[in-house]
Amino acid sequence: LAELAANERLFVVDSIAVESGKTKDALAFVNGLEQIDVLVVKEMIDDKTFLAFRNLQNAYLIESNELNAYLAAAYHSIVIEKAIFDKLTKEA
Repeated sequence: LAELAANERLFVVDSIAVESGKTKDALAFVNGLEQIDVLVVKEMIDDKTFLAFRNLQNAYLIESNELNAYLAAAYHSIVIEKAIFDKLTKEA
């Protein structure tokens, strides 16, 4: 995570949610980051956000308990909720 942050490829946001459940809204969120591919880490995935992200080829949505070093290294960038990031940095 430190390497991603140093290279400006770690994005910490307050919350990740696609209320509409539409893939085009999730795509707009990902494209707004202007990254090759994105690992999206959310505390608890709700149904609408899952539906919005499930068909995107350049984004992978996971819950915080699924985050591991392999997934972090496999993606060009990571978008993570602030609460999860704070928890990870306290443990380190």
